[in-house]
Order: sequence, then structure tokens, then C-alpha cells
Amino acid sequence: MNKKILVITNIPAPYREDFHFGMYKKYGDNYIVVYCAKNEPNRKWKFELQNYTKVFLSEHTSKYKHFNINILNYLIKLKPHIIIMGGFNPTNLFAWLYSKFTRIKTICWSDSNLFSENKLTWIHKKIRHFIIPRSDAFLVVSNKGRELFEYYGAKAEKIFWSPLVINNQKFQIDGIQKIYDITFSGQFIERKQPLFFLEVARSLKYLYPTIKVLLLGEGPLKSIVIDELNKNKIDYYDAGFVQQDELPYYYNSSKVLLFPTVNEPWGLVVNEACASGVPVITTPVAGVAKELIIDGDNGFLLPLEVDLWVEKTAELLSNSVKYGVFSVNCRKSVEKYNNSNAIRGAIDCINSLF
Repeated sequence: MNKKILVITNIPAPYREDFHFGMYKKYGDNYIVVYCAKNEPNRKWKFELQNYTKVFLSEHTSKYKHFNINILNYLIKLKPHIIIMGGFNPTNLFAWLYSKFTRIKTICWSDSNLFSENKLTWIHKKIRHFIIPRSDAFLVVSNKGRELFEYYGAKAEKIFWSPLVINNQKFQIDGIQKIYDITFSGQFIERKQPLFFLEVARSLKYLYPTIKVLLLGEGPLKSIVIDELNKNKIDYYDAGFVQQDELPYYYNSSKVLLFPTVNEPWGLVVNEACASGVPVITTPVAGVAKELIIDGDNGFLLPLEVDLWVEKTAELLSNSVKYGVFSVNCRKSVEKYNNSNAIRGAIDCINSLF
């Protein structure tokens, strides 16, 4: 199929690079990634972009809402047959409107779900109700994403699974000592609930006076967490923002990942933990819940009640047999979340259009 495919997305992300390179190997220069910007304020990634065809639009953005009217110039110049929209920001909306006038096929690609989008304004929801039934195909990272598109009017047979993935093999390291009992990984912001994590750590200290905590990430609530850990004399290591090459060591040094999010489209840190054989405790509203994390199999899905989290964390820390089973199950569960499946889903989606 000699069709030109244009992907429009926000910024480069390390976990998407292998995907883009794989798609480039399949389609060559007919696969083009258009980035709205080079970076966003809350991203500190440092990585090399792989060798695929890419374009960076001039940056007209307020934080994360990309408004690049010059996308129209690239569409006129490149004349794609398919546009893959990585969201519903103004840049993508310009491209979608252009596609309707020029009869270009459109694919909506999202990692969101109904819960993660439950606070959208009425205008955002109206836009989805209008665009989604009039688009040609859809890419999702989860069953919850499938439910989202169907809710807005997408036909089930036009929805294809292309999971969010990491390089699982890089995280499968043997022989590293388990130094840290519990780990927090992510931005220290209210949505990720680092202060709830702190409460769990404080309660666990009564059961395990020598408990050691690992902190991965940065954010405005970080200083509060650090101050309270010091005040309560809880042993911890603050690794700060850790680049991709160093993450496997830290996860493999950890025993349990606590991921107390209150709103998460997916949760890629859970892929990283599972690939490292680290059981995960998270909330039922996380995107990974009931898909990558199965309650009682490779982790626990719990409401935000400190006593419950303490009980289940202690259960894993004190029962080596159960811990071993959960650890093995983690690695098994993440196996299908690989780049080959992500690429296969995208190719199937593209092929469905012709």
C-alpha cells in the first residue's frame, strides 16, 4: 500500500520512539510524524530521537494546548492520504477540518477513557460527539479507551488496540538487591496522590521500623513529602527525575510500587514495574486497572483508604511465597504490551481504511 500517513502528536516521548521507528520501517518516508512542539513544561526527558521522518511545527502553545494553524501548510505540502490525530487539541482540529474538505481518511488515536475525561467541559464533549462519528477509524490503548470511542459514536469494528508500551526486556534484570520496600513513581502532584503515599509510609513504619522508601519524580508536592519523611524519621532515597536508561535499576531495586492515582488514562509506570517483576497496588480508576493489573493476581486494586493499603502492602512484604507468585505474574501480564502488538494494531487500523 503506497499511502502517505501523517501522524500529528504533541511532543516526542521516549516510549513512542520504537513505535515510530517500527512504523517507519514498514512504510518508509510515507510515514511522517508531525510534532506540535519540541517539549512541554512538565517534561524533563532526555533522549535521542530515532531515525524516522519527522516535522516540528512552530511552537504556539500555552502549556499543553497546542494551537498551530501552520499545520495546514504542511498538509497542503505533504498531501497525506491518512491523518492520525493524537488528540483533540486545536492543531488536530484544524487537520480534521482540512481532511473533510479534501476527503482524507482520519484516525483518532487516544489513551484516554471515560473516567479520565469526566471533567471535560461541555464544549470539549460536543467536539468529540461531532468528530468521532465522522472519523474513519480509531486506535486505543485499553478496553476503557474502546468504551470511550463507542460512547461518542464510533463503530466497534473500526476500533483497534495499539497498547502503550515500554521496552520490557530492558527492565528484566536479575541479581539486583531489593533495597526499597515501597516506591512512589511519577509527578508529585495532587492527581497522583503523593501525600496519600506518605500516609501509607507513616503507617507502615509502625509495622516495619526499618522500612525504606524510594521516590522517583519531581513536582510541587515533593518538598512536603520530604519534610514529613524526615520528621517521621523514615529512611528514604530521593532519586529525583530519573532518565529512561536508569529506571530499570531503580525498579529492580524495589519491592512494591504504590500508585495511588485518582485519575490516570493509563499509567506507564505500571508497565515499568511489571516488567521488573514488581507488584503494584493502585486504584480501580487507573487505566491499567483490570487490564494490566488484576486484583489478587499481580497486585491489588484498592480505594484510597490508608488501612487497606497498609494491610495489602504488608501482606506482600511479609509473605515471600505470595510475593514471588505476584512477581512472576507481573512479568507474564506485561508480555503482550510490546512494540510488535502496538505496531500491528496500527497497521490493521490503517489497512481497514482501504
